[in-house]
Amino acid sequence: MAKKKKKLHLKYEVKKFLVYFIVILLIVIYAVNEGNKLHKQAVYEKSYEYKLIKKKYPEEEAKKLSSILSDEILEKILKEKNYNEMYYQIVTQKYYLNKNFNDYVSYQTQHTYTDYAKTISIINVKADKEWYKDSTKTNLDDGYLMLVNRHNYLEKDYERIDLEPFSLSYSYGSFGDNKAAKIVVEQFDKMQADLKNELGVQIMVTGSYRSYEEQENSFNRYGYDYATKPGYSEHQTGLGIDIVSTIHPKVKDFYESDEGKWVVENAYKYGFIIRYPIDKEDITEYDNDSLHIRYVGEKVAKQIKDENISFDEYHAYYVVGDK
Repeated sequence: MAKKKKKLHLKYEVKKFLVYFIVILLIVIYAVNEGNKLHKQAVYEKSYEYKLIKKKYPEEEAKKLSSILSDEILEKILKEKNYNEMYYQIVTQKYYLNKNFNDYVSYQTQHTYTDYAKTISIINVKADKEWYKDSTKTNLDDGYLMLVNRHNYLEKDYERIDLEPFSLSYSYGSFGDNKAAKIVVEQFDKMQADLKNELGVQIMVTGSYRSYEEQENSFNRYGYDYATKPGYSEHQTGLGIDIVSTIHPKVKDFYESDEGKWVVENAYKYGFIIRYPIDKEDITEYDNDSLHIRYVGEKVAKQIKDENISFDEYHAYYVVGDK
């Protein structure tokens, strides 16, 4: 009987211990959870997201800005008196580059009526900068995607080594026989044949590869208003050509003709893009004095067409990016 009572007492003590243990464990778990919550809250209150919200930035905007912008820029924003909706509008644009944030803000502040997307493009391609000033040497490693414009140049000794002539049956110009990179001639031949087969019209090459010296002669003769400074002409790459049609030799007429529209619509299939689109003149910084097409490869050409961007915009975002 005594042993039975002893066993019952032992079971009671074990149960009591387990109850105490569970209670204490729950208290510890609760305390740890609460401690973690307090810690997280304390950390959060030190975050830029929280500080921006306290500055009246909507939660979504505060979260986006704090995840993208550098500490230096965020500190600067926090010192401002008022909420600025411009920042969120800028960082949520499709072709936004973090390295250009300050330039976007500066440009948008000075051009308040400019569309945000346009501001992004202008800054990305340096169209806000003076021509030929603080320019960058073209990266030859970009191959068919090398960029040459009024802010990116080829050196005097650059020469295309795979040049081939176009057929004289559809080529004429003021710089002698037209020639271009082998792939350009091959793909143009295909495009020319398909267009002629579909519309019965022949397109002509009126301008193609020009050496540094040839461009220099042109520049010295015509000046800034009519010629590009040597080294800054895309013709030196051997990847760009000017075209018209035999029926519509004038540029405007060609653009509005069936064959001109065909080229605009189908050039990408052969790896070509319209290098200086009519609606992108403030981005490319070139007027349309000719229908100038440029070889970039079929995949890139299709992407540029699908996204309705210029090559300058493509290069700034997809080739250079935030480097």
